[in-house]
Amino acid sequence: MRAPKPGDGPEVNSAIRYSLPELKEWLDFAQTVPEVEDTEVNLREAIAKFFKKESFAISF
Repeated sequence: MRAPKPGDGPEVNSAIRYSLPELKEWLDFAQTVPEVEDTEVNLREAIAKFFKKESFAISF
């Protein structure tokens, strides 16, 4: 378990694609697969929030 880091976008996006059928049932925002670039942007924003102690997202 660790904080996200730059470059994790493709791997996280792959996990989203694989899990989307299950995610759709529980998460309103998980109805479509984001582009890899969008996933990377979201991860980089999570990194910035982590260092500003605003949010503590983790990756498994």
